[in-house]
Amino acid sequence: MGEYATLWALAKRDGLFPILQHRTYTTLTKYFLETSIPTIVNLNCSLVWNSMNLHVYNKLNKGERSKIAEEGIYIDGYPTSVSLFHRHRNEIMKEFRFKKQFVERAQAELYRLRENRQNVVFVGVHVRRTDYSQFLKGRFQAQLVGEVYFTRAMDYFRKKFPSSLFVVASDDMDWCRSHLKPINNDVVFAGNRNTENPAEDMALLAACNHTIISYGNFGFWSAYLGGGEVVLAGNISSVPTELQHSIRSANISNWQFFPGF
Repeated sequence: MGEYATLWALAKRDGLFPILQHRTYTTLTKYFLETSIPTIVNLNCSLVWNSMNLHVYNKLNKGERSKIAEEGIYIDGYPTSVSLFHRHRNEIMKEFRFKKQFVERAQAELYRLRENRQNVVFVGVHVRRTDYSQFLKGRFQAQLVGEVYFTRAMDYFRKKFPSSLFVVASDDMDWCRSHLKPINNDVVFAGNRNTENPAEDMALLAACNHTIISYGNFGFWSAYLGGGEVVLAGNISSVPTELQHSIRSANISNWQFFPGF
């Protein structure tokens, strides 16, 4: 999703024609309505692609970018620039509209979770663990945030919205049940951990009014599609992750970093 949004914004900025890799197109169209960027297999073109990463490409001036684009540019790596696509937020949101079944399932689940509560403010909580532990340690000499961070973030929303109901989704629901302590039954563990169908959890989190996330693209997009206030973990390492840096650069209103520890 980050690659798609960045490609869309790059093409708009530079007046170029964007083309998706077919695997990206195939993945996105499982969960979202038809995207506006075509896949390469639908086009009859035989360009010789110039491969470069996003940082190198952005250092070129407009004339250089236009000249090299004549032969086609392949942006390699995992190009994501929140500051670049956030200025087109309204249009980007139209690119990521969940298919009907995911929207209906999310709304039905929130209705079920509401029960007899009045004036509920849903706060989605995404807890990324498992595979991310080794990534943080190896790449940034950092560790996963724990109970202290999530309690701090939840208490913030409890104070601001006394009728908050925290809707938790995670790849480690056992950890969540052991460490995210409810007050007056205000925490529900609704995530399904179905990695084969991640759109179910993302659509559920995006349907909430506000969001608490730890790190990672799944949490970012769950919060970004949802709108509202967002709390995310900061100061988890001496060097910010690429995504953290990109989010800070975008200066998104109603997003704030809380200390991770």
